[in-house]
Order: sequence, then structure tokens, then C-alpha cells
Amino acid sequence: MTDPGSGPDGPTVTETAAEARQGRRGKPVLVILVCALILSAVAWSLAEYWGESIDRDAAAPSVNSPNRIEGQSN
Repeated sequence: MTDPGSGPDGPTVTETAAEARQGRRGKPVLVILVCALILSAVAWSLAEYWGESIDRDAAAPSVNSPNRIEGQSN
């Protein structure tokens, strides 16, 4: 005869939704997400700074400045 409260792995446990939850949500998760966002922004800024420092074409002409053609009067 089988006990109605037991299954193949042992006794059946009845829990509420709050008891069955693996962990708490809220502030700790938010802190981790904000810190990750800040660290990624710092890493992006450092990569941009490094990229600009090794740029060999730093003296390229601006797109906004018109090229002057010799012999042309204004």
C-alpha cells in the first residue's frame, strides 16, 4: 500500500509561491545591473580614448570646410 503523500522520490512537499522562489528580487539585482552598465561605459570610454590616441589620420580635413581651388576668386 502506498502513502498518498509520497512519490517515487520521497514525500511530496507543498510550498507556497514565495517559499518556492529561488531567491529575492529587488535591490541586489539592480545594484549589479547598474554597476555592470557603469563598468561597460568606462570600458567603452577607454577603448575610444585609446583608439583616438593611435589614430594616424588625425589631421584629416574637415567635411565642413570647403576646399579652395587655386586661381578662384571669392
